[in-house]
Amino acid sequence: MTYSLYYQAEIPKQFGWYITAILRSHDHLAFDRTIDVQKNIFEFFISPDKEEEFLYFMQLMEQKGAALNVKKLPNRLKP
Repeated sequence: MTYSLYYQAEIPKQFGWYITAILRSHDHLAFDRTIDVQKNIFEFFISPDKEEEFLYFMQLMEQKGAALNVKKLPNRLKP
């Protein structure tokens, strides 16, 4: 079984809907959700074959100030 890649990023509150809407409009790019509401931390689960596309998107969002501190972490759901 292959597990998703796992990323976290701080998404300023005013951009949360924007990031989510774009990701949901691109089938199978990423699953996102808020993991820490107080700190505006989102988690992203990415198919390994979509990592390059996801990172390109997040780089664009960082340039706009819509994503901060994007980092790849071990998948917290993996046993």
